[in-house]
Amino acid sequence: MPLFSPHGSNKRMSEEAVSFNFSTYLGDVARRKIRGTIEDINTGEKSEVLITASMVLQFITGSTHIPPIGFNPKPTVQFSHEAPGRKMSANTCSNMLTLLVTSPYLNYELFKTEFTSCLLESPGFGNV
Repeated sequence: MPLFSPHGSNKRMSEEAVSFNFSTYLGDVARRKIRGTIEDINTGEKSEVLITASMVLQFITGSTHIPPIGFNPKPTVQFSHEAPGRKMSANTCSNMLTLLVTSPYLNYELFKTEFTSCLLESPGFGNV
């Protein structure tokens, strides 16, 4: 019996599916197809917003634009197969996006909904 699968591990296949969903999400952002809802904490008023590339960049790095000298450290993506109840997250100090590799996020529509929610509901969004 071989020690590894010749077709790769299930983890690798799941990571590629989530990575593909993230790439598709970025393409949809570029095509102006992603919208989300935010709520004013003072008034309770809800409004629809168009998700932009600068919003995604801000979620991951804390910056709305690429600095002239680039990022240090360079933005990276890591995959988490643990903690199914956690949300996708970003660490703006290390410019690292953590994508969850759990069955709901293998479906693009669920991935899109969750990523948009995480982006809009992250502490400090719009206050960096």
